[in-house]
Amino acid sequence: MRMVEAIDRFFPGLTDMLAQGRFHDIEALLVERDHLSELFAQCIESHLLNHADDVNRMRTNILYLTLLNETRAMNAHAFALIDRIQALFLSCDTSSKDF
Repeated sequence: MRMVEAIDRFFPGLTDMLAQGRFHDIEALLVERDHLSELFAQCIESHLLNHADDVNRMRTNILYLTLLNETRAMNAHAFALIDRIQALFLSCDTSSKDF
């Protein structure tokens, strides 16, 4: 799966979950989060291995890796938000009517 497709699939689910306040899909979102983290690592490793000798395209390579790193950082913020949501969800009193 391509990186763009994985991100396009992840963020609408996160946004919908937050907007609607429905957390029943949080486990699937956590699995997707882990998959996305692995995909970032694979993408960076693949790019470094495949383009390490291409000195002529160094600017392009640096730009690509910078964009990939910024996207990874943006996802890290989303992942931290999911972790906070999970902690709040697990700490809720399920016997309360406000749940």
